[in-house]
Amino acid sequence: MAHPPPWIAFCTLSLTVNRTVNSLTFFSHAANIQGVYTHTHNRVKTNDLDTSLGAVLSQVVEGAEHPIMYLSRILLDFDMCKLSLYSQYCFSLLFQIIFYEDRNFQGRYYECSSDCADLHSYFSRCNSIRVESGCWVVYERPNYMGYQYFMRRGEYPDYQRWMGFNDCIRSCRAIPQYRGSYRMKIYERENFSGQMMEFMDDCESVQDRFRYPDIHSCHVDGYWIMYEQPHYKGRQYFLRPGEYRRYSDWGSMNPRIGSFRRIMDIC
Repeated sequence: MAHPPPWIAFCTLSLTVNRTVNSLTFFSHAANIQGVYTHTHNRVKTNDLDTSLGAVLSQVVEGAEHPIMYLSRILLDFDMCKLSLYSQYCFSLLFQIIFYEDRNFQGRYYECSSDCADLHSYFSRCNSIRVESGCWVVYERPNYMGYQYFMRRGEYPDYQRWMGFNDCIRSCRAIPQYRGSYRMKIYERENFSGQMMEFMDDCESVQDRFRYPDIHSCHVDGYWIMYEQPHYKGRQYFLRPGEYRRYSDWGSMNPRIGSFRRIMDIC
């Protein structure tokens, strides 16, 4: 059987369902050893192989598996000697981001395929980024602190392209795909008190739709980005599904929010 060419991806079927379990099955031309890697809502099954890596992304609905995407690439020599880290390479099919110290993708670089709470040992500054796959949030400081920047697949030759305030990136998160309903309840006071308003779509101007200029707490279904200014500008705040009892819970130093929108990209 011929080896697959590097990085093939094509979509065969798209499904809209009420109940979905995402599973990713990896296979090989000579598969004997199986392993399982679990991350967030994705279940990853792997088969050890000798020359190439293949994958099929499927949705399991009511017990029936439906393939929606196929991926494959040749294993490089570097991959061959790192089979003990095989699950990381499998996961990199779904998520991969590359940080460069200099502009225009020059200088020392670091490739990352999963969440990392501290990147300082891999590079001293970050002036350009390539997002090869997935959607990401990168942070100015370690442990997901400081300025936050949402990034989708694409090239960012300098930090102004991701609306960066400086060339410091110290942690990052991969954003898993979400297929549930999107809902955000915002409150005028802490601990879900005071006036409340519910949103199920993007909001370009909070002040135009919510009579209060500040948001002190919120309850979130789905993944969202809040912006300090209207029209999706200014400082950004990444919100995962959950409860945020005060504005400091989403990393802000004040309750002023000008706009917010859903993260619905399939990156």
